[in-house]
This record gives sequence, C-alpha cells and structure tokens, in this order.
Amino acid sequence: MRNKYLLYIFLFLITSCSKKDIQLPLLDSDGLSDIYNHSSIWLFFEKNGKDTLAVLNKNNKIINTHWLLNIDKRLTMKYVVPILGEMQEAKYKPSLHGKEGTFIYFAYANTKSNNISLIEFKPTNFITSKKQIKDTVNGNQIIKINLQKNKILINNILTDIDHVKNILKDYKNKDSLNNSRIFLNYSESISYQKYLQTKMILSKINITIDSTENIYSIK
Repeated sequence: MRNKYLLYIFLFLITSCSKKDIQLPLLDSDGLSDIYNHSSIWLFFEKNGKDTLAVLNKNNKIINTHWLLNIDKRLTMKYVVPILGEMQEAKYKPSLHGKEGTFIYFAYANTKSNNISLIEFKPTNFITSKKQIKDTVNGNQIIKINLQKNKILINNILTDIDHVKNILKDYKNKDSLNNSRIFLNYSESISYQKYLQTKMILSKINITIDSTENIYSIK
C-alpha cells in the first residue's frame, strides 16, 4: 500500500499542470493502511500576497469508491470545515451510483512507520452558534474539549496536546463518568494539523465522541 500510494502522489504532482505540492499532517500514530477501491481529493494551501487560499482538486473523485482526503496541514479549520461539509454531503446523499460500505478517510504521514496512513472521517454535524450548542449539549456528563490556536481546555482546565490522552483516561476511570461523552469545540484559527492530531487521540480513547462539533470565531 505504501509504495503504491506514494507513487500515486508522486505521479499526480508531476503530471499536474500547476505542479502543486502538499504537506500532509504528521502524526506519530498508527492508522489504517490497506484501503482499496479509492479515489483521492486534494485540498492545497496557497498564498496570494497576505491572503491564504484553499485550492480544492476533486477531479479524481468517483462516487462508488472510498474517498481519501489529502488536506494540507497548514490550512486552518476556517478553510477546511466548509470542504468537509461539502464532501460528506456529496458522499452520503442518496444516489443511484453510490456504493454502500464506502467511506471518507483523512490521509496523514505516519512518522511512526514512515508510511501514509488513514483515519476515518465519520459523519459530523458542524455547528457555529451558541443556540445550536445549547440544543445539542445536555446533561452533566459532557467532557468539553476546546481547541484554540495556542492552548487546549478540557472542561475549562488548561492543558496541552501531549496531556490530553492522560486527562481523558482519568475521566474514563471515574465510575461517575462511565456514560460520559466528548463534545469538541475549536477555533476556526486552529490548524488542520492540530485538529487531526486531536481526532486521532480521541479515536484511541474508549469514550463516546459526540457527532456534533462546534467551530467558532475569536473576535
């Protein structure tokens, strides 16, 4: 899988008319590697003066295959979330040409195995207003994770990305929180690298993750 997929990336880049390159997120964690019957979607990072551009290339997208999202780690979630919404809407809407059992995956560079690995992008409801949060988050057993550009808060306790896993394990070990679930909030200014790194950590913890995520602006 590794050589075949890396060759595919190489061929795409040298044959592309614009010869764009992409920096995938770097994660020291194992994910999926053997995904066949797939097509790739690319979201590039570009600069035009002081402006950031997110350039989408979905020319290789085939509806009845798995979709691999190759997203540049330098993009912030302000640019990534609209694309994620668009991709999942296109993938999971009823279609005569769709194929059950095909999903969307995030691609990343696995520094542990020097390989390209994948993590599933599960259907997500992205919300942007306090009213939507109030309607979504109920109960006392909610673990609120708030990602900001330079810090992470877990139930308003300041921490960093390296300690998220241990803190969540402590919550898991408390009998009173056996039915807890995680609700993820993040600033639109955080990088896709930080977002995917957090999602990978959460995927390794045996705590229910809410399918709703809140993305907000810091004024």
